[in-house]
This record gives sequence, C-alpha cells and structure tokens, in this order.
Amino acid sequence: MGAAGNPIVWSLTVFPFLGLSILVNLGWLIIILFNVRRDAGKLLWIVIVTIAWIAANRYDAFRQFDG
Repeated sequence: MGAAGNPIVWSLTVFPFLGLSILVNLGWLIIILFNVRRDAGKLLWIVIVTIAWIAANRYDAFRQFDG
C-alpha cells in the first residue's frame, strides 16, 4: 500500500529526467534535420521515426491489456 506522498515524490523524481530527455531529443532532431541534405531524406526519416513511435505505442498498449 502506498503512502499519501508517493505521487508527489514520483513526480519530483521523473519530471527533471523527462525535461532532460525532451531537450536531448529536440537537440538530436535539430542536428538530424540540418544534416540531411535532400528533402526526400528528411521526409523519409520523419516517416520512419513516426512509424517507430506509433509501433512502440501500440506495443505498449497491447502489453498492458488486461482483458
């Protein structure tokens, strides 16, 4: 059984890590978009990453299904 302050402690622990992860991901996105020379390459990269995120989301939802 959890204590009353557990969600607060969890939030204070996870949000700095989440913020750092977002900054690192945005940095990599900027580097990738400026280093890919052709527009077709940028579009292909965006499509691949989008498909990977959707697949990860669907897999996570599938793994958490109870019924």
